[in-house]
Amino acid sequence: GRKASIQRIAKTDSGRFNDQQGPQSRILGVGNEESHTMKLPRVAVTMGDPAGIGPEVCLHLLSNPEIAARCSPIVFGDVDVLRRVAATCNLPFHTRVVHGQQWSHHVQELHEPAVYDLDKIDAATVQSGVITAATGEASFRYVEEAIRAALAGEVDAISTGPINKEALHLAGHKYPGHTEIFAEKTNAERSCMMLTSKEITCSFVTTHVAYRDVPRLLSVQRIQQAIELTDAAMQRIRGQRPRMIVCGLNPHAGENGIFGDEEGRLIVPAIEAARLQGAQDRKSTRLNSSH
Repeated sequence: GRKASIQRIAKTDSGRFNDQQGPQSRILGVGNEESHTMKLPRVAVTMGDPAGIGPEVCLHLLSNPEIAARCSPIVFGDVDVLRRVAATCNLPFHTRVVHGQQWSHHVQELHEPAVYDLDKIDAATVQSGVITAATGEASFRYVEEAIRAALAGEVDAISTGPINKEALHLAGHKYPGHTEIFAEKTNAERSCMMLTSKEITCSFVTTHVAYRDVPRLLSVQRIQQAIELTDAAMQRIRGQRPRMIVCGLNPHAGENGIFGDEEGRLIVPAIEAARLQGAQDRKSTRLNSSH
């Protein structure tokens, strides 16, 4: 169903992907001999703004054997832009390309790095570092198509290349960033941004707003939501409940109201509410399992 499909979408900076679905690939054992086969995830990688660093980054990942050993990356972008950047930067580009309507017929055959050519911009008009509505429009369409493919089960995860917010807004797409695009296109009732790595994971209560606007955007419900979403996500990623620290807003966490009252008025109540909800969830799980 739609809910299950949404769970397959994973925007990640850590390289961790769901390995439950995707194309078949080799797993190499000792001595680099093939030991057994399994399915690696098929990951949509949006090219980002055609005038930015995204195309060059995509060229590097397409030729990286370590990435190919962990997933099958598929760049959602414009092949002519990639070819021009490859020539300019003297980078190899010998990747399989799937054009337009060929996608639905060939996506299940993609067991290796590839490019899905969406043909959203004339490469000859792209100037590196120049912000335009055309590059903003193209970068938005790459993301939109990747989300569609994920919801359809054609890819298992999404990794996004950098977009330029000014270009995005010039094209008429008034989103603050990727997080809000994903939330709207997947009809997510709740969302927050989370950055994760092996060492640390950090989630944000607010995203892409001026510092002066942060205090008025805080609420007990919004802070509690970020805590609960992070807890749920880390359980899926790590397989166990995380230990979490909730940061204060003000210097020294307000010093009991001396430097601001948001901690006592909003943050501490949110922590207490999240603890209570977590205790109730664990109790409910124990009761359900006993039956």
